[in-house]
Amino acid sequence: MRDALITAAGPIRRTGYFYPLFAVYFLLAWFAALVVLLSKWSRARGLARVQLLYLSLGFVVSTSGGIAANLVLPIISGITAYNWVGPLFSLVLVAIIAHGIIRHRVMDVRLVIHRGLTFALALAVSLLPVGGLLALAWPRLSEQLAADELGALIAAVVVVGLLIPLTRDAAGRLLDRYVYRTRVNYQRTLREASEALTRVLDLKVLLQFVSHTVAGATNSDGAAVYLKAGTPEFGSRFGRAIVEKRHAQSHFDTPEAAPEAITAVLTQTKDLLLTDEIAHERLTADRECLHNELTRLNWALVLPLVSESTVIGAIVVGPKLSGDPFYPQDLDLLMTLANQAGVAVKNAQLYAQVLLAHEHLNNIVST
Repeated sequence: MRDALITAAGPIRRTGYFYPLFAVYFLLAWFAALVVLLSKWSRARGLARVQLLYLSLGFVVSTSGGIAANLVLPIISGITAYNWVGPLFSLVLVAIIAHGIIRHRVMDVRLVIHRGLTFALALAVSLLPVGGLLALAWPRLSEQLAADELGALIAAVVVVGLLIPLTRDAAGRLLDRYVYRTRVNYQRTLREASEALTRVLDLKVLLQFVSHTVAGATNSDGAAVYLKAGTPEFGSRFGRAIVEKRHAQSHFDTPEAAPEAITAVLTQTKDLLLTDEIAHERLTADRECLHNELTRLNWALVLPLVSESTVIGAIVVGPKLSGDPFYPQDLDLLMTLANQAGVAVKNAQLYAQVLLAHEHLNNIVST
């Protein structure tokens, strides 16, 4: 800043020669940050996508106001009397994120509470021996610290150091069951599923395994598998191959054929359809029709079965019995299973065709 004047309208500054360069640098950095946010948002799925949406919205609104009041206006007019307005736009960011947390359960607050309770419980249990030893030694510690008391104190500290990892893990397992209702070992589930999908060639057994694994891993209302047109079993549409419902009063609807509005989008995008994610979009007529169909059938998630870049079927999943959303780790697990299942289903179909051709050939030879 080269000079400053106090006028009736407030202080006016005359910026230095390099201030415009600083402004350009600042705006470029702001734009780069916005591009990174939007890029992450476009690649994210499920809850992570909604989180980034609200974060991006709050970032754009709050920083745009701050830049206008503290950077653009002083450059154009030289007036700095309104610089106090800029920091107030940070409240907009807080308000938007708070709205997302309260209204749409954007942030996984339970995860924060869960980890906080885990640490607090582990710390409380670990401090019990220290507290007991200090209580016993307190009368003498108040006078002087003898060698044996010092040794006991050191031993208690060692015990605390040994107990904290053990109690933390035990508390984590206990609170996982309370916070998340179900505990899934994703690595074990994926390993067992991979072994089964590469070993089983019977299509019926394979589909039973897929539906049971998906329903169990998500603790959902149910799961079903639909196979596409061209398969000998299901004619010309996405026909229902198998369904598993977790209870008799389930509202998870599985018609004989999947709606065209869903299968068309699935075939075109080759990507999962998450009902909660679609609900947060700015719905066009087609997307609104898609959302209505998913809601009517009570389908929370639809996963494509892809083989050789072609959608050959779909796995549909009902809502979780706990009412929880599908977390990013759920979507990662299910998409990996769906990708492997697509290849396995195609192999099973080809194997069935080979058996049929072999049987037909044997009949010809025998006659």
